Amino acid sequence: MGQSGSFRANALDAASLKAMENHGQRLDRAGDRRRIREVDALIYDPYGCGLELVKSHAAHIKGKRQNAGASKLALQAFIQFPTDLEMTAANEQMMLDQAVAFVNKTHGGKAVFHARLDRDEAGRHGVDVFYAPTYDKTTSRGTETWVSLSKFGRDLARHRLGKTVKEIKTDKKDPATGKAIWETQLDANGDQIMVWQDSSFFVGRVMQDEWFEHLRDEVGLDWVKRGEPKVSRDADRVEVEEYKVQKEAKKLAGLEAKTATAQTKLDTARQQIAEAKADRDAAQAKADEAEASRRKAQSNLDKTQHKITALKQSEQDVSERLRKRERDYEQRVKNFDEKATIALKEAETHEKRAEDAQRAADVLTERLKTLQASVTRFEGREVSLQASVSDAERDLTDTRRQVASETAKLEKTTQAIRVEEAELETVSDAVAQKKTTIASLQSSNASLKQQMATLRTRLQTLNAA
Repeated sequence: MGQSGSFRANALDAASLKAMENHGQRLDRAGDRRRIREVDALIYDPYGCGLELVKSHAAHIKGKRQNAGASKLALQAFIQFPTDLEMTAANEQMMLDQAVAFVNKTHGGKAVFHARLDRDEAGRHGVDVFYAPTYDKTTSRGTETWVSLSKFGRDLARHRLGKTVKEIKTDKKDPATGKAIWETQLDANGDQIMVWQDSSFFVGRVMQDEWFEHLRDEVGLDWVKRGEPKVSRDADRVEVEEYKVQKEAKKLAGLEAKTATAQTKLDTARQQIAEAKADRDAAQAKADEAEASRRKAQSNLDKTQHKITALKQSEQDVSERLRKRERDYEQRVKNFDEKATIALKEAETHEKRAEDAQRAADVLTERLKTLQASVTRFEGREVSLQASVSDAERDLTDTRRQVASETAKLEKTTQAIRVEEAELETVSDAVAQKKTTIASLQSSNASLKQQMATLRTRLQTLNAA
């Protein structure tokens, strides 16, 4: 079949459905005869019945209505894929899935109750699909689900092909083909009778078209070809006797062709034998040369083996030196880790000391600030005392002026002079006392300045540390 596929469907009654079940389970002679490998079939089993077709069919039509007089229970389609399609596990599963999808798509969506891809036969590109299409039928009593084996195929054929002139099969034979001739039918007025093209012949043709388009558009086989359409409504097969005659004729023609081919091959073989003898002598000479080359190669191989042994010994020595270096390196790393630990501890100690020194510097800074405040207060007091001394000196000057004035009057009254002298002595004592106080304050101020200088020196020393 190569690059084309095909769709063939048959209606099954109860007996043929059971026969198909036995074939799928390999309980019949045909199934056992066709088996050439021990590989299980891939199956589509929506009702979980395995290879039991009868049970799957019963589960599928449960609760649905069907024409009581119908003898056919289900349909079986053998869907052939192009044999040029590479046979892989993924493609096997794809073929099963696409065959089921195609039948459901063209028969109402819920038609398939079982499908099987046999993998133990010589042909592995065909899928058996078992289906019973259903549809919802609305009447005055309500909506019911019915089973119909012909509705969807007939509707599809009418949609794609429309009507045509009615023809009937006659007893006449076509001289060229030997097949029956079909004649056009006319009505009482002599007009052609138009009928729907929805017979099984046209349904089969439409399904071939649909399957070709599905392979091309849905499966994605852009190289697929449409199979050759049937030119008549006759069956695809011929009678057994005629088929045997045709088969024997083909065998005879094939044997004659094989005989001629065999004679040609015999002549060719004789020529090849003569050439082979010459080739044998040449090959013997080459064999002798090859033996000499082999011996030389063996000698070289022995030398190479010695070199390899020496290299292995050298490799062992290098490995030992490398292991020694690794041990030395590990010891150095260990020593470095110990030194690093000690250095880290010393750094922590120095850091602690620096923190203590910083705290001491902060304390001294606070003390210095306190002393500076004290000096500022003493300097204020010194300024105040100096102002008091200045006032006292001005008072003394005024008093002396008064003494001078009073001295002029001394002569007038001795009593007054004595009083003034007493007052003078009192003022002199107060001035002396104030000078003593000023000297004491100046001494204290000098002492504080010396302490501040000492503290600044210590602070600079701590900061430097």
